[in-house]
Amino acid sequence: MREIDFSPLHDWWIQADDGSLQRADEPYFKARLRAPGTWQITTAGDYIYLVEGEKEALVIDTGNGCGNLREMCQTLTDKPIRRAVNTHEHFDHTVNNYQFDEVCMTQPCKDALTSPSYRYAYLNDLDIPREYPIQVVKDGDLLDLGGRQLEVFAVPDHAPGSLVLLDRKNRLLFSGDELGTPAYKEIKTTVETYARNVARLYAHIGEIDWIFGGGFAFDHMLLYRQTQCLDKILKGYEGQVYYAPQPIMPEPDPEGRKIIPRRVPNPYDFYKFWKPDTGDRRIMTYGYCSIIYHKDKIRDPQP
Repeated sequence: MREIDFSPLHDWWIQADDGSLQRADEPYFKARLRAPGTWQITTAGDYIYLVEGEKEALVIDTGNGCGNLREMCQTLTDKPIRRAVNTHEHFDHTVNNYQFDEVCMTQPCKDALTSPSYRYAYLNDLDIPREYPIQVVKDGDLLDLGGRQLEVFAVPDHAPGSLVLLDRKNRLLFSGDELGTPAYKEIKTTVETYARNVARLYAHIGEIDWIFGGGFAFDHMLLYRQTQCLDKILKGYEGQVYYAPQPIMPEPDPEGRKIIPRRVPNPYDFYKFWKPDTGDRRIMTYGYCSIIYHKDKIRDPQP
């Protein structure tokens, strides 16, 4: 297996949640047990999850950090790890796919893997392997780990290839970035499309205790709160005009280091590619939930 050469990122520094700094070309892994046989892993990029069944363990998303993720995960379980699954195609979830014997993803995710997200343009300096075995999965498929199954729900909005995984045995939903954060969700398609996605998941709310996302963990009531807020929009209520705050170009620290946080998009890239808001977006806040949407993308296009 050819390892990625992270040396082009030597002058970048990554800041962990505790404030500690480390060069981007040095391995960093921090694992936390969140549920039986379920670890949440911090490296670079969004959270990674390792889930263990009776026969094998599976990695959910692979991040974009330096180091051998598969080897590190193998120190957490005695079950063999050969597969990973991508919740969607963005580079903060997929860079280390090449370390696995097989990567499961939807067809739209596979089709979009050829270019990095603009938010991760600094990764263009890396020679990222693109050739590895891919298993295309679809809505309703089951990933069987032995005594533990993860059901695939294809719910494209945050990205065309998005999926979420329902673990009924442990009452967990692995949502990637698709449900946003506990505070807000920005809709990329239409309100109607996203509401349909949430309704499908809400039908299983009685089987879910916790939602493990790419950046957060939150309880199942997020689905209820989003359902109520979406219903408000679809009934004709209009949210306030939403203008995203203009990003500020980060200043290097007193030692001249360019510092980025471990679990959010690179602010240097945000600043470089930011475009002024047109005033077409709205934000609806209702029931302790905020939904950001485009005022002309409420209903699905008519054929």
